[in-house]
Amino acid sequence: MAAYWAVAGSNDLERRIILASQIAKLRLRRGVVGRRFDEERILLEWNVVSNGSDEVHP
Repeated sequence: MAAYWAVAGSNDLERRIILASQIAKLRLRRGVVGRRFDEERILLEWNVVSNGSDEVHP
């Protein structure tokens, strides 16, 4: 992954594609209006690559 990230450089679109390809599930739980955003409301699961390589799966 580090190699793909380095190739993307400062290109935000490329970085977004790389990041999105590695996320299995992302949920943000709703909170109370006016309440600060806290980490407990973020539910994130990463894709698992079974062969141990650094492949990017778009």
